[in-house]
Amino acid sequence: MKKLRHPVVLAILLLVLYVLFEFVFSSSIEAISSYAPYVVELLWVGLVFYTLKKVEWKKGSGMVKPLAICAGIFAGGIAADLGAHKMGMIIPFNYESKEVVLFLLIIGPILEELIFRGGLWRIFETLRFNYVGTVFICAIAFACSHLYLYNAVPESYQPFIAYQGAYTLILGIFCGVLRGNNGLRFAMLAHLLFNFGFWLVR
Repeated sequence: MKKLRHPVVLAILLLVLYVLFEFVFSSSIEAISSYAPYVVELLWVGLVFYTLKKVEWKKGSGMVKPLAICAGIFAGGIAADLGAHKMGMIIPFNYESKEVVLFLLIIGPILEELIFRGGLWRIFETLRFNYVGTVFICAIAFACSHLYLYNAVPESYQPFIAYQGAYTLILGIFCGVLRGNNGLRFAMLAHLLFNFGFWLVR
């Protein structure tokens, strides 16, 4: 049996660490402070970037195509919000709260992209997943992170949580394509524009 390469072992350990933080110790971390999970996630992303060698797929040279995709994703955010309203879903966001708006428009897109198209992406690159596999597995993880509250929220919010899981899967695929071809900054921009479009309709 071929001996595992050192970066592969590190990638597996970092992936296990992520699962432990998110699914085993999440309640204990949240008990410290409502901001503690974000700090832990940022520390984890930093650890991934520090310990794993940078593996990058070739980036596209032009900016017109990624900016056009970002514009389409912005329209997608508007369409997602309009669709939720048309279906009579209750959206559990308080748009009057400055903290909610700050998280929705700035912190969320940057932090989530650092986690899913940054840290996890680098782990799956190190584990030699191909481009398509990495795009889809990171998109599925991203969608699942929005679905996990389904059973914890009031029943009136559950249709929206399921709907959110579906549109975040699609968003995650597009952000992954941008990440793989044009870099993480374009994935962040697309995510930010989607959320801005969603918030704009309110």
